[in-house]
Amino acid sequence: MKILLIAGHGAGDPGAVGNGYREADLTRELVKLIATRLSKYANVTVFDISKDMYSYLKAGNGFNFKEYGYVVEIHFNAAAYDTGGDGKVTGSEILIHPQESGYSVEAEILQNLQALGYANRGVKRRNNLLNMNICKGRQGVSYALIEVCFIDDRDDIRLYERTKEQVAEAITSGIAKGFGLQAISAELPHPITNTPWYNDAQWWVKELGIADGTRPEEPATRAEVWQMLYRLGQKLGL
Repeated sequence: MKILLIAGHGAGDPGAVGNGYREADLTRELVKLIATRLSKYANVTVFDISKDMYSYLKAGNGFNFKEYGYVVEIHFNAAAYDTGGDGKVTGSEILIHPQESGYSVEAEILQNLQALGYANRGVKRRNNLLNMNICKGRQGVSYALIEVCFIDDRDDIRLYERTKEQVAEAITSGIAKGFGLQAISAELPHPITNTPWYNDAQWWVKELGIADGTRPEEPATRAEVWQMLYRLGQKLGL
């Protein structure tokens, strides 16, 4: 399965700001943590973190969401106005498009976050989000916008700082369980060619989605090498 991860805001837009944090920084940090874990189950791509997907699409640029089976965009909420801390968390919610037929994957993610102490604010349908409308509304690809917690709630952000690694795992396991994904085996099956010296490497790059494993003896262009290194970097969370 191919999954696209998007870090919200950035490219000059800090997103929500509160308690000394900027949303764009937190989304990029968390996306990297998720990508590292989720790559054990799926072929994961991280949208260019130097860009803001919203600004990119609003400027008229196209993006082919159809090559992915699921798209996840990470955000942090605001409007709790609790910078002092009142001992209560405001919590997590996930936004989906009205055309989504169900939300079992998103419900699984929220249950996992709830187990970490985040209040479950539920799955909510929205029809006024640009990225979502293009991804699901126009191209038919399932999309989830995860509002991890409230950046301007002192209790939320303190909980997040303690549990960010577990949050990444909670989101990953929710996606894996929701879609029935199995961990990619580290053991290599039978080689796909009879040329001994590159069998294992050829199968490895194919299994991890770094290259398609074809044309093993043809030269690669610089652009193709760059793309393979980029895919490897995404899987390593770089």
